[in-house]
Amino acid sequence: MASTFVNNLRLNELGTGDASGTWGNTTNSNLELIGEALAFGTEAITTNANTHATTVADGSSDAGRAMILKYTGTLDSACTITISPNTIKRAQFIHNGTGGSQNIIISQGSGANVTIPPGYTKLVHMNGAGSTAAVIDALVSGLNIGGLSYPISDGSNGQFLKTNGSGALTFATVTGTTINNNADNRLISGSGTANTLEGESNLTFNGSVLALTGNQTVSGNIDIDGISNLDAVDIDGAVNMATTLLVTGETTLQTHLNMGDGDIIKLGASADLTLKHDGSNSYISDTGTGTLIIEGSQIAIKKNGVDETMALFTPDAAATLYHNNAAKIATTATGVNVTGAVNIGGTGTANALDDYEEGSWTPSVGGNANYTQQFGRYTKIGNHITLQCVIIIGNAIGTGSASSLSGLPFAQESTGFSVGSLSISYMGANATSVIYPTGYVINNAATISFSGMNGANTTFQLNGFNMFTNTTHLQFSVSYRTA
Repeated sequence: MASTFVNNLRLNELGTGDASGTWGNTTNSNLELIGEALAFGTEAITTNANTHATTVADGSSDAGRAMILKYTGTLDSACTITISPNTIKRAQFIHNGTGGSQNIIISQGSGANVTIPPGYTKLVHMNGAGSTAAVIDALVSGLNIGGLSYPISDGSNGQFLKTNGSGALTFATVTGTTINNNADNRLISGSGTANTLEGESNLTFNGSVLALTGNQTVSGNIDIDGISNLDAVDIDGAVNMATTLLVTGETTLQTHLNMGDGDIIKLGASADLTLKHDGSNSYISDTGTGTLIIEGSQIAIKKNGVDETMALFTPDAAATLYHNNAAKIATTATGVNVTGAVNIGGTGTANALDDYEEGSWTPSVGGNANYTQQFGRYTKIGNHITLQCVIIIGNAIGTGSASSLSGLPFAQESTGFSVGSLSISYMGANATSVIYPTGYVINNAATISFSGMNGANTTFQLNGFNMFTNTTHLQFSVSYRTA
């Protein structure tokens, strides 16, 4: 007699005389399939398929046999799953584990079917009626858990579950409560009258904002774990904060901010810029990687309490340093201007450099002389004069020759002595055959007197030595002191 598989688990039912010598193997396989039927199985649906067939195989392992069956795969529309053979009668937990947010529809024949939304599990039973087989939601027709019997259908909008005290739950509607003074968003409080509540006009909540209108009195502490947004806060007493105060918007102080000695104002994510006072000194400290920048249309540093300027910085103009409110050093487009002396190497009068000047001067030998070249330059540092001269006489010096040169920019200081260091770098066409020419600046005068000797004499002539005649060319420099 041949084996059959007509049972609900599709196990191999051996006929008389079947599997002689191997019936033990068949029996072991049946036991394994019974264990599979009590377990969990997973079956994948082809991607985006709208139909799928689950067939419980005869006498061999199959996920569709499991008591708990999970369907996987990705869907873009609802998928109808037909479980066969359509003669199986059994209960089964089926879970919709597919992606794509689509329903699966469990069917066995042309009868009823059960829809399972994505992520949901339902307990269904199949009646195995053949071509007209139906799949039934096992919990729709009533559920009793822990002695509580749940309704078999949904209630109306706004109803709640109500017990009769004997384990039967039914849907009921709230009745019998009156709310006085009600309006949109008002919070409700007890009125002191049975079945009556009050809508509070000064206390409203619209789902995101709690509004309190009028004065509020809090006798205890307020503990706020989250964020409190306050449009205005009026605090009459002291505020003691044990931790950090975080202010997202601007903070406006109507009087001043008091901070104690050693307290620090920290600016920047890493407190790169700090301000503090230690009781004696005040500090601005910048430890950032960039530059400490002070900006302003004009920046002045002044003495505290009086109108006395110590430094003034003007954009596109001077940066000026002051002493006792008097400007002393000011930058210019080409350098600096110094008012007063510059002391070098000490603070005494002897160390003071209080004058510097450069310019030109016009050398002259007097008389009716005319000149092919007549040019001089000088530098004055303090009372020390250094000058250079180039002079070429024309042809109208007249008879004789000249022994002095005038037109110096400053007179020699009056010491009773004629001094100065004259150095001749070039001479030509002199009045006589000149030997050892030199000269000096006359005491208390802006004139140079020349000295020397000529080839005809053996005596050095100190004063009135004739150096110039027609076409004489002389170049020299001289250093001396002025008053």
